[in-house]
Amino acid sequence: MKETDPFKYNEIGSEKRSDTLPEDSHTLDAIAFYAAHPGSALPRPGEWPVHQTWNGLVESYTERYLSEPTDRIKAIAGLAKNFSVMYELRYGSKYAAGLWCQDLPGALLWRNTTRQKLPRPDKWQGPSWSWVAINDQVEGNFARESPCAEVEHVHCELVSPQAPFGELREGGALLRIRGCAIDLDWRYTRPKKPKQKFGTDGSDIRYLNSGHTYVDAEVLHFLDAREPATDWAQITLLLIDPGWLSNAEGIMLKKARGGKQSRLGYFELRYNGDTKGFDSPLPSPRSWEKEVFEII
Repeated sequence: MKETDPFKYNEIGSEKRSDTLPEDSHTLDAIAFYAAHPGSALPRPGEWPVHQTWNGLVESYTERYLSEPTDRIKAIAGLAKNFSVMYELRYGSKYAAGLWCQDLPGALLWRNTTRQKLPRPDKWQGPSWSWVAINDQVEGNFARESPCAEVEHVHCELVSPQAPFGELREGGALLRIRGCAIDLDWRYTRPKKPKQKFGTDGSDIRYLNSGHTYVDAEVLHFLDAREPATDWAQITLLLIDPGWLSNAEGIMLKKARGGKQSRLGYFELRYNGDTKGFDSPLPSPRSWEKEVFEII
């Protein structure tokens, strides 16, 4: 049987070649085609449409209610298998707990903007650096043009080698990353009102400036989950996207066992076009010290 070009579509009863690469559902159809016909010589979707389609699927899937929240990584396993034809065969990229290594470190910039966040699950669902670790909807541009951090190693230990897109062994995942970082103080007081100020999550973040005075760090941030109330504690901002004439973005880390780190949330420094700088008293992100972190 002659192969049908997945990039053709019907328009007013006629078949016509699209002038541009398909997007959204059409890209998903094309990916499904190549999953069934991995050896096909027909043209394949470009890298950007693949990134965007996966991103959209994650946003859609995390919006859904699951009777068993721990099934979150299993719920998207079938689609991940289809996408592996593009990511693994074309880009040589491996799957890592709901993310693709090809998209790292930019894929770490997912965020939970839900106002009434759920607490972290009692049962481990995945590493803190992945959206599978929480039960709220996430959003974010999972790919960046010029990230400044470097992922040195990703390790994911599967419960079953026969299910390469399935569950991970508890504690069996680690991401080692090198990047510019700064230590700050963070305090969380569970807000009385369910809808607190956008981008604060009931948190306070302060910075000890050169004058040895604590000032508000003025960092837009989104916690990954509703945390227990806490007094001042040290956290680390790890820069992922330096913000070339745009907002700088990264992830918030807190100390975990064994000298490792756990992801706390996402942060953003707003770029000011008038001053050509950021609306924050923090030093320029490009001047932050480079460090290596192991995130679990």
